Amino acid sequence: MVDTAPRRERIPVGVMVEHGVLQRGAWTLPRHTVLGVVSGEAVQAERPAFTVVREEGEVQQRLWRGLSLCFYPDSAESYWYNLTGGRPALYVVCRDEEGEFRPVVVTANHDEAAAHGEVDDQVFAVEIPPEVYQRLERYVLDHYRRFLRG
Repeated sequence: MVDTAPRRERIPVGVMVEHGVLQRGAWTLPRHTVLGVVSGEAVQAERPAFTVVREEGEVQQRLWRGLSLCFYPDSAESYWYNLTGGRPALYVVCRDEEGEFRPVVVTANHDEAAAHGEVDDQVFAVEIPPEVYQRLERYVLDHYRRFLRG
């Protein structure tokens, strides 16, 4: 028997986050920015953890390893709209957990990102790395056709 059930695809990713401060009058506020996403074996880890890549004054850049970008067959339509839109993006969902601002989800699904934004998670749209774009495009071509056929 041949297993023809659609499968999810998992890509190990790392997220570069810049932490700094924002001066507003007498107030100093934390400022966090997601600079981008990288993929590959070098960012694989058993659990999310960061490495400080650069530190200068109040600014620190951290590479968070141990995250995954997963593609799901039932999200192929959302991926297609993402790829064919004006600015294809990956969405990095971040939250403050135990006093640490960290990325918790990386997705190519705009609907999933919007849902996270509705519950007060911070969502950053970043450019899709070329190798991830190609895999996402292939995934959409393989699974969106199945979705259309029903």
